[in-house]
Amino acid sequence: MTLFSRRLIYLSFILVFIIAGFLILFYLQGYRFDTNDWEIKRTGAIQVESRPKGAKIKLNGQILSNSTPTTILSLSPGEYNLDIIMEGFQTWSKKIKVLPSEVVFSGDVILWPEPNTGQPLEINGLQKSWLSNNGESLLYLTKANSASELWLLNLKSSQTNLLTRTTESEIINAVWSPLNREILIQERIKDKNLWKIYNLENGLWEELPTPGSLNFNVVQWSKEKNLLYASTTTELYEINLKNNSHRIIWRERLVDFRIRHNIVFGLNRNGEALNLKLLNLSNLKTLPLPEMSILSSNVNFLDNSGDWVPLFDIDRHTLYLLNSPLIEEKPIRRLPDVTAINWQNENSLTITNNFEIWLYDPQKDSLEFVERLGTSLNGAWRYAEEQYVIFYGANEVWVIELDTRGNRQRWLLSNYEQDVVKIMLSPDHKTLYVQTTTDIYRLNLQPETRSFLQPTDLPSTMIQKYLRPSNNQ
Repeated sequence: MTLFSRRLIYLSFILVFIIAGFLILFYLQGYRFDTNDWEIKRTGAIQVESRPKGAKIKLNGQILSNSTPTTILSLSPGEYNLDIIMEGFQTWSKKIKVLPSEVVFSGDVILWPEPNTGQPLEINGLQKSWLSNNGESLLYLTKANSASELWLLNLKSSQTNLLTRTTESEIINAVWSPLNREILIQERIKDKNLWKIYNLENGLWEELPTPGSLNFNVVQWSKEKNLLYASTTTELYEINLKNNSHRIIWRERLVDFRIRHNIVFGLNRNGEALNLKLLNLSNLKTLPLPEMSILSSNVNFLDNSGDWVPLFDIDRHTLYLLNSPLIEEKPIRRLPDVTAINWQNENSLTITNNFEIWLYDPQKDSLEFVERLGTSLNGAWRYAEEQYVIFYGANEVWVIELDTRGNRQRWLLSNYEQDVVKIMLSPDHKTLYVQTTTDIYRLNLQPETRSFLQPTDLPSTMIQKYLRPSNNQ
């Protein structure tokens, strides 16, 4: 072999090495040759996650070998039909747009079980129920023949305990203490209200001391231990359970009241009209109230959260959010066309009217439209911090996603022979309790799954070498 031949072979190897290195680098940078358009294009990827894990993935109608969680690499830019499938669960489907050099995320997809009614608790004669402030316990009232029974359901363990049974009085209402350790029970014998306190820690009952012949119409807990506030038709009293003392703090004709951050929000009746009045408990002086609309004669306080006390004008379908203490620029928020609310936290409120679902942030005073439905709504509940809302109307319970890419998906969770009254989530969000007009049903949102073998994905460091995260989520 001549010197020229050896040099030519040597240079050829160098050239092949350079070309191969360039092609490898070209490949790692996400470039592919598209045989359809005969063009070189930079690819993208889709990162797919689901709860539960191990779901099958269908891309443009083809089942992939990978299961969730995984990253689908080397995808040409364009739109893809992505389906996440698992036996026993309803399919999640979305049209995903893949962009060059970017990873598009499916989001943390929750797979919802196939529609089922769940397990009935088989409660006979269900009347009312009261959920604890921390969402861990449910108090419910039953009535069979002439006896009323009060039961306590632990939403964590699903255990039930009978608290009391009475044939002489009628149980009217129950109020949980702020720390969920005590329950205030209102009973009625003819025109007389009786108030009792049940202590969950020792399982004992104690009667609320009633001075003289006073008949308390409304009793509310204070945030301070052993302190309650009670109203008659003309006066508001402070009651100290520790020493059984009481004192008059306000002479007003209160129909109802709430206490938040040392302020009494009282509904005062003046003839047929209702007015809102405020009392500062620190100095027992009334507070000036910013101007608000005239109330109807049918107004109720709703469950509060954080600094906000909701006042609902039922006849006018108007919600007033009262800020306590009244220190911000807009202490009263007026929200029209409201039929029901549910707090997810103090900065997230789910609002429904007859056909629409809205999300409201009191801190930002921002209202976000979710969906208008073709059927009448009774209420909705934001599912934890996730991008889903559970709603119910008539005898059905549904879930809708908040993902705005394409059409919002809805899934039917359950339907019943009777109308749904309310829904409640367990603290771990794994169980949904559905109360109908006759019973309460326990619906498991995370049933047992059949997992698929998960192939080993490429390390995320390799993905990030040529792909940058996309904001298209």
